[in-house]
Amino acid sequence: MKHNNIIQSLLPAIDGIPNIQKRVLLLLKQRLDIHNPAVKLHQALCHSALAPAKYIRSCWIYTIGQHFNAPIATLDTLAVAAECIHTFSLIHDDLPAMDDDDMRRGRSSCHVAFDEATAILAGDSLQSLAFSMLSEKQTEIHLEKQIQIIHTFAQSIGLFGMAAGQSLDMQGSDSCSIQELEKIHLYKTAKLIQACIECAFIASEQYSISTLESIQNYGKHIGLAFQINDDLLDISLSDGQLGKPSNSDIKNQKATYPAILGYNGAIDQLESHLLLAQEAIGPFNIPSLDAVHQLMGLSHTLERHIKN
Repeated sequence: MKHNNIIQSLLPAIDGIPNIQKRVLLLLKQRLDIHNPAVKLHQALCHSALAPAKYIRSCWIYTIGQHFNAPIATLDTLAVAAECIHTFSLIHDDLPAMDDDDMRRGRSSCHVAFDEATAILAGDSLQSLAFSMLSEKQTEIHLEKQIQIIHTFAQSIGLFGMAAGQSLDMQGSDSCSIQELEKIHLYKTAKLIQACIECAFIASEQYSISTLESIQNYGKHIGLAFQINDDLLDISLSDGQLGKPSNSDIKNQKATYPAILGYNGAIDQLESHLLLAQEAIGPFNIPSLDAVHQLMGLSHTLERHIKN
């Protein structure tokens, strides 16, 4: 999990969201700057993985990890792996068989820029790359912690995580119950966010089972708040502001919080999960999390609600 000294010295310090974002982009470029005989596949990986992004999952990893004194080199690996996993999920979500979206992060979706088969393989390759990085030999943390991290990420994206959520989402409709909707978004979105936050804590010097439950609760509720806010932004921002097609959930007749509860009801759910997240993480006094929460776009949603 270590970088060579030349690369490490060129990385921005982890002292604010903009520097974290620059750091993650440089690390991603380093990981993808490899010779690959499958030139088209490599181009597709770079097209999606290096597209303009907020890297919000990485921001959670560094913010939580630094607060609890996790090794920086380990956080670097967790961040790049998390972004590879997230990008893999976006590539597959955009496919015609899934959400059938043509734009992502302000550029053409991978299957549009290349082709459907290449997009599938690009997503597969990014997932494989993530676990290759997570399983590399390293000395910053004990092997038991490394295995726990790998297991946590794997659980968050498979049958008990993102894949299950995507399956439920495709079967759902805007007439499902709020309990069914929360289950969809817990698996589809919150589980990976929770895993990022949890793994940053697992890697830290202050890791303990007694504290882990609070960290997990924070990850769960902030992850659900993230998805509710995303639903609200989908119907209130333009394609250009979102970097992807707006109103795509309506087009696909997806179950969303605004569709089931109305705009104000969705805001109520958003505020409820934000409160539960704050109750879980509040005792640890991590003021730098405020900047991560703002990166979610919460200010736009809540300010618009106040004006209305």
